[in-house]
Amino acid sequence: MERNTLQIKPIRLLRLPYLVLRKILVDADCVDISLLSRRCCNMVRSMNIKAESLIIRHRDNKHGFTLKFNEDAIINWWFEDAAISEFYSVEFDWVHKIGGMEFATKVNANNEMRSLYDSRLNPSNGCADSETAIQAFTNLLQKAFHVDITGYHMDRRGVMDFPAFFLNRVVQQEVKYFKFGPSDGEYGDEYDAESLDWMLSHLPIGTKMIVEKGVLPEEIRMDGNHCLQLNCSMNWFTAHHLRNARFQELIITYQFYKLKSSDIVQLVYNWLHSTERTTRYFDISYRIRHEHEYDDSEIPAMQMSKFDETRNFNDFVPTPLHDLLRRGHLIDEDYSNLVDFQRADGLEATALWFEEELLNGRVVFSVWHEK
Repeated sequence: MERNTLQIKPIRLLRLPYLVLRKILVDADCVDISLLSRRCCNMVRSMNIKAESLIIRHRDNKHGFTLKFNEDAIINWWFEDAAISEFYSVEFDWVHKIGGMEFATKVNANNEMRSLYDSRLNPSNGCADSETAIQAFTNLLQKAFHVDITGYHMDRRGVMDFPAFFLNRVVQQEVKYFKFGPSDGEYGDEYDAESLDWMLSHLPIGTKMIVEKGVLPEEIRMDGNHCLQLNCSMNWFTAHHLRNARFQELIITYQFYKLKSSDIVQLVYNWLHSTERTTRYFDISYRIRHEHEYDDSEIPAMQMSKFDETRNFNDFVPTPLHDLLRRGHLIDEDYSNLVDFQRADGLEATALWFEEELLNGRVVFSVWHEK
């Protein structure tokens, strides 16, 4: 008696009815599907799945991008040169074919994606550099997941012609943020102040610049009304520099011995007696010097009121203080240190003042600009 054998046939996903396909794609890896073809990309796009951010990375001799949907769904994708990479000898999981180019790809132990390009190729025969590879992938992902390039994370050695790259990508695209780190090599972790000044002089006002940990031995200009986050050591930074800074947002995470609490109070006082409406936020850390902290002879008098808890955050331009308040990152003692200020023109602000451990102080100041 002849037995019937079960024949397994592939399912042609794109021939399924739309409603059926929608249920399948919700549970499938939509990123991989979006890279299969333009038709698949368009199908994923129709699902209206939106990514939070798409970051291009050229940092520490690594090149790639990070696609983030939420805190639990973050994809890091790196590109390596087959001509020099040890990765070339491993067994690949699959090969992506995009725009006539092939990219052997593998998932590593950290669940990160790694794909190969080959610098030995003629560009007409395939992908010969990391930037072309990144563009090939991100062009599809931008379309599929309704996201623009959000920012760049790089150092000066990350690309061959950094000035041209910065002007053509970071400046022209007007991304949300640009994160810059010191280059490995002859300068160690030191920044070149002239290079930072050049970048700030060209940076769009709406792009936030983040300077990573390292040493900035010389002064930079801070008068361009930028959004600026400085995580580096700046031993030259004093109250004079703080008073003369012009910014939309300023975050300083390094504790400065040359700053004391009254210097930051003076900054708040100056805002209260000004008419400028560009400042949104500052978050400044400093080292507490106890012999000065309780000398109030230099602290100007200011009228303060209790923090207004009835404000609807959705009515105002968001700042990092809103996130602190919304996400419950503050303890009861912190709430007691929240105070409100109101200028003569009616503009309001909130300050949060607290000590971290025994030696570190921090002031968070946020202006309530209506949307």
